[in-house]
Amino acid sequence: MMKTAKKITAAVLTLVLTLSLAACGAKNDLPDPEANDAQEEQQSITDYTGEYADRVSQRAVMSVVQDGETLRFEITWGSSAFETSVWTMSGTVSEDGTRVDYTDGRLVTTTYGEPGELPGEEATPVEELIVYENGTGHFDIADGVFTWTSDNDTFAQAPEFEQMR
Repeated sequence: MMKTAKKITAAVLTLVLTLSLAACGAKNDLPDPEANDAQEEQQSITDYTGEYADRVSQRAVMSVVQDGETLRFEITWGSSAFETSVWTMSGTVSEDGTRVDYTDGRLVTTTYGEPGELPGEEATPVEELIVYENGTGHFDIADGVFTWTSDNDTFAQAPEFEQMR
């Protein structure tokens, strides 16, 4: 009879311990697959940020920064010593991570005057021209390279931007 009492006591204690652990949320120690997906998605967006250069000319530079779930792009092209073009746009990365579409593209061209007479004095902007706003286009992403296509101008017909290291 003593052995039976010990077995019942052991079974009751095991049951109490199991129920206590379940009530304390021990099952929450398991990884949450949805949380991991969200973390991986966030990491993949962050992976796109940085400074990029046009593979061919090395004169166009693109900066990519993260703003929440959005990537913001700024592309700068020095046409000459006295003129700079800057494109800005933003968009979200497609679910498969291969494309960013945008509808807020803007191109501003700035013309500069002659540098000042003092050494180190920079040229001053003379004219700032908004070439277009609300431009559309996209970036295709493959192997860490952004290939840009603009629907608004011929400059952006497939330049490839590679991250600078």
